[in-house]
Amino acid sequence: MKSIKRLTALVTLFVFMLSTFAFTVNADSAFTDVTSDTQYADAIQKLYTDGIVDGYVAEDGTRTFKPLDTITRGEFAKLLTVAKIKDAAANLTAASSGFADVDSDPTVSWTIPYIDYAVKASIVNGYEDGTFRAKNTVSYAEAVKMIVCAMGYSTVIEKTDPWYNGYIKVAQQIGILNQAAGSAEDAAPRGLVAQLICNMTTSNKEITVIPGGNTGTGGGFVIKNNDDDDDEESVMGMVTAVFNQGVEGETGGSMDEIKIYDEGAGTEATYKIGDLKIDNLYQYLGQYLDVTYTVKNSKKTIKRISTDGLNKTVEVNADDIDTIDGSYLEYYKEGSSKTSKVTFASNMKIIYNGVGVSGVNETKIKSLFDIDNGTIKFVDGDDNGRYDCAYVSTYETFFVGTSESTSKTITDKYVKNGNVLKSIKLDMDAENIEYKTSTGSAAQFGSIRQNSVVSIAMPKDTDATYAKTTVIISTATAQGTVNSIDSANDTYEIGSKEVKASQYYLALVEQEPSQEMSRGDVVTCYLDHEGRIVAISSTDTAKYGYIVDVIKPEGANKDDVKIRMVTSASATPTDYSLKSKVKINGFEYSPKEIDTPLFKSASVINANLTDENKQSATYSQPIIFKTTSGASTTIASITTVSAGIDGETDSLEYNLGIPSSPDTMLKYKTGGYFQEGTARKFNTKYTTSTATNTVSTKVFFVPTDRSEEDDYEVYTKAPSKFTDNKTFYVNAFNVDATTKNAEIVVVYGGAGLEITGSMKAYMIKEIKDVINTKGDKAKKIYYYDLLANNTGDNKKVNEVETDGKIDVSNLKSGDIVKFALKDGLVGLINKVCDADNLYDLNGNVADFHINHATGTNGDHYNAYFGVVYSYEDGQLQIVTNASVKDISDTDGNYQEKIDALEPTILNVSSSVKVTVIDSSAKNTDDMIVFYENAESVMQSITGNGVNEASRIFASRNDEGAITAIVIFK
Repeated sequence: MKSIKRLTALVTLFVFMLSTFAFTVNADSAFTDVTSDTQYADAIQKLYTDGIVDGYVAEDGTRTFKPLDTITRGEFAKLLTVAKIKDAAANLTAASSGFADVDSDPTVSWTIPYIDYAVKASIVNGYEDGTFRAKNTVSYAEAVKMIVCAMGYSTVIEKTDPWYNGYIKVAQQIGILNQAAGSAEDAAPRGLVAQLICNMTTSNKEITVIPGGNTGTGGGFVIKNNDDDDDEESVMGMVTAVFNQGVEGETGGSMDEIKIYDEGAGTEATYKIGDLKIDNLYQYLGQYLDVTYTVKNSKKTIKRISTDGLNKTVEVNADDIDTIDGSYLEYYKEGSSKTSKVTFASNMKIIYNGVGVSGVNETKIKSLFDIDNGTIKFVDGDDNGRYDCAYVSTYETFFVGTSESTSKTITDKYVKNGNVLKSIKLDMDAENIEYKTSTGSAAQFGSIRQNSVVSIAMPKDTDATYAKTTVIISTATAQGTVNSIDSANDTYEIGSKEVKASQYYLALVEQEPSQEMSRGDVVTCYLDHEGRIVAISSTDTAKYGYIVDVIKPEGANKDDVKIRMVTSASATPTDYSLKSKVKINGFEYSPKEIDTPLFKSASVINANLTDENKQSATYSQPIIFKTTSGASTTIASITTVSAGIDGETDSLEYNLGIPSSPDTMLKYKTGGYFQEGTARKFNTKYTTSTATNTVSTKVFFVPTDRSEEDDYEVYTKAPSKFTDNKTFYVNAFNVDATTKNAEIVVVYGGAGLEITGSMKAYMIKEIKDVINTKGDKAKKIYYYDLLANNTGDNKKVNEVETDGKIDVSNLKSGDIVKFALKDGLVGLINKVCDADNLYDLNGNVADFHINHATGTNGDHYNAYFGVVYSYEDGQLQIVTNASVKDISDTDGNYQEKIDALEPTILNVSSSVKVTVIDSSAKNTDDMIVFYENAESVMQSITGNGVNEASRIFASRNDEGAITAIVIFK
């Protein structure tokens, strides 16, 4: 069964063919604004001559008609009444119309007698609220209805939707619409009204009501000429040709004849139409008529036609068709879950988009009835249960990619015939093609633009002279959030509007997964002339992510595959769903198939990483992805590095931004670039410019073990961790060959933890084994804060546990360290100083002085390590340990050489905390001693000369004041 169940009926615009009936215009028109070239001039002049209209008389005596002005209900009531009753003004004397809004309004009181007559004659009615509204404008459909009622035909009108179809049908059959084409719901201009009234006054038709007539299936009435002759005969059968239009294509008939197939006799005969109008008979092509005719000189001339009891119809929407067979069709009626059946007559005729089809057989039936859009109306002419004729009204949909005005060619934006986008050339003669908008207004080829939805109704036989192609151009859209989806009925709630999907859209989704909608998407839906979805566009743009893992469920949910990743908008790993078809580097995959290409592309990256840097990295990789909308977490497409699959149409560049070997680290430079050796590898740029084709760099810090989901960091501006001369394991992607700007940068080992100059230095008391809070074997570090008052009862031992992965085997009591915590555990620890050396931030042995200034007074890594030269009056002079070691006493000039050294002078306040490390002590409590008074301590270690002095560690703030001193004895 086809997915869509119903089609919305086309709004019908009733525009009728003009007849050749005409009057002769007087040489001198009564109206100055009506000339021989004025439309409806003959009718206007005749009504004036017959005393039905007067027009408008100016002070200078000139008279105008104003044929383009509209007409009110009050004016029309008078016009109809005067046309029906001789001397109406004198003979109608009613003082009340029966409507308060008319009787109380002096500006329309002149209409009272005419309204009174028209209402009592059932020509016109008031409104349900008891008003008449005489000043309201009369529409074309209202004018036709009132004329039909004035002629006494109200009892034979079919009930139709819209309401006016039945009236227009009868008016057409009795000649009221000759030369009086109009649009049903538009206001009727005075000139057109004049033509309608003129046709009424000159009509020689009458309608005889048939008792018990079936007004629901054929009209239930007989149209006849008033000059009927005797010697009448009759025939009942299918109309097989009207003029040159036949049920099997174009015929060579005459303009004043039709052909009827006599079912009983099994023969086809030609009939002159007499006083009937040929334009009124095209509607019966393929239907059965009961015809009364006379024969004169072997010519059969029609006198009357009747459809009473004939032509039972069934109309089926394309969406409701279930089964098509050569001899029957099954379909679903509205609201029913069971199918109904239409059985075909053995010699069924098909009229396809207005033109009969020749050589109908079972193959053609299956082909022509297999439609995606529109309707099929089946007619059982003789009510024998087998349907004799089918009227196929269908169209082909194009979502316009391009329209070329010279060749008049439309090319679809998405749908292909084979490997080529489907297209159509609309180069037929102007009289054989009609362009109109979805509201019915006239249009032209130039109205077709990209993203227009074009519906083309074209006959199978376009060579027929009367074949007409109709092109309906829609620019309608529905915009908003997809609030709900009814998959069973293929309907979507877009904002507050419920919209159905077309067959075009359902097929398009299979070809273009990005067209599929999900709840929460923000979309623009492009609609056809029936208001159905043909294509969509979303407000989404490209996003950047790094895949943590691919989640593949087992069992019944195995198709619910998700991608867990961090994005440039969030470092928190999030699960993303997948559309039913996802494009990866141009290829389509179902969700359960994506692990294969993502594994291959991840393997390409992992081949350039050390084993340490690719733990749990089976699918991990940077990607550019698109979702079904800006706010959605449903992925529609992915671009990543090439997996080496033939036919890939898109991928991330991955050659220019990788080091020469997996274990090579790149150095960051202050200018915002990375270099290998002395060669610049790639740049980072954090602004986007269309002028220079620059895309802002997205930086992902990923842990060595990708499963450590708390260790991801993302940046869209320069990370503070990128400091001059710092080295990283790093890859760059989409590096521009000219500018060397990188679109994506991935730093392996994570942003991790970092020891900075602003961090405090601590002294280790002791280290013990422990099971940490994660349950891992680890160490517990007991330590002192060097800036705290640890003397006497204030002595405070702090403690912290390490991560199980941290190696602290090189640390011992008395060492000075800095450490960084993660989740409350030491994740990184660096030795600052021990009894022998000072160390820099990277753990390398430093010289006499090291300064990592990242703040002001809070910088605790402005440190000195050396030998005390002297201490006096709060000034500490120290020299490098290496300098003292280089001095020998072989020549007896040791002190002289010491004195020759240039010491560094540090100011020490008496409140500076001093810690003494005595390596000869037997336990840690005795080994580490804290002093609150710097003066006494400093004097005791300097009193015996420099050769007796111990090594000293001094931590200083940026203003030069010493904040902590550690003496190693």
